[in-house]
Amino acid sequence: MSYAQIMSVVGELWSVMLRNFFVGATWILASAFAVPQVAAGEAEVDPNARMHQCEDCHTLDQVRGVGMSLARMRCGVAETHVFSLKHRFIQRVQAGAGGYCGPTPNPYVGFPENDPAIEEAFAYMLEAEGHTPQIFRMQQVIIGDIGGIGGLHNPVEVAVGGRHGQAYGGFQQAMKSCFSDAVCLRRIHPGLASIAGANSALRGVNISIIGSGAGVNWENDPPTHDVWLCNANQDCALVKFRNGEWTFVESRAEGGRGIRYPEPDENLDYRIDNPESFERVRRGFQSAGFSFVGGWGLRSITTCVTVAGSRTCTTRTM
Repeated sequence: MSYAQIMSVVGELWSVMLRNFFVGATWILASAFAVPQVAAGEAEVDPNARMHQCEDCHTLDQVRGVGMSLARMRCGVAETHVFSLKHRFIQRVQAGAGGYCGPTPNPYVGFPENDPAIEEAFAYMLEAEGHTPQIFRMQQVIIGDIGGIGGLHNPVEVAVGGRHGQAYGGFQQAMKSCFSDAVCLRRIHPGLASIAGANSALRGVNISIIGSGAGVNWENDPPTHDVWLCNANQDCALVKFRNGEWTFVESRAEGGRGIRYPEPDENLDYRIDNPESFERVRRGFQSAGFSFVGGWGLRSITTCVTVAGSRTCTTRTM
């Protein structure tokens, strides 16, 4: 056989080998990233659906990566809604880990229609971000008018009167009623009203974006919201979401940044920095029936007592 004939045979063998290689590689890639078709109307509401925050995600390729990562972590099939507030993007994804650890021979990824409840909630979340940027990032402080919940409420009396006091009971009732009503809550803070709307939409799919954030994989710690309800004297009652409901925590002066007002049977000492703050604190205590003796001094300490029904504050210079 001549040299030319030998080279011709070798070339044909290489051609067959390369053709088989590319056919096999194409089949492997197609199997790995095949997207099953979901017929219109077949998408079902999943009561266990979850949400997964990925602020850099805004393409199907990125969502595919999140889906496959979750499927491998769960060693089977994963379903979630990948969302980005920054990109105003949300996409449902179903993924199977395949031969990585499950019975399915090949991994797969699908993009069914978004759950209507989750899509509605996401619209509320975008609305909340529009009112208050970064409202879903870590710990947020919201300040509102205590008069917005309806009725007359004194943050100092709510604290001093204690959990069994009339002021506390009236405040809790009015606050909870307002926080369950979108129109009332919007008077307190429009962003908070949008969050409540989102949480209400998610209730049927066992997801919460308030408190512990059940059912949501946040990029950072679940967002929390400290709501300070303040009066004209800048005395404020702090409300937090705990154990599935909004509840009173404490009252403070100076828009929530000042001294903590005492609860029943407390004896507290205060060192107040300036005469303006001292005057506001004095008015706050007097609004709750405290007798107040003494005035501000550079090195003065004010002691306030709520023991055995006594409500007195005495200022002395050190």
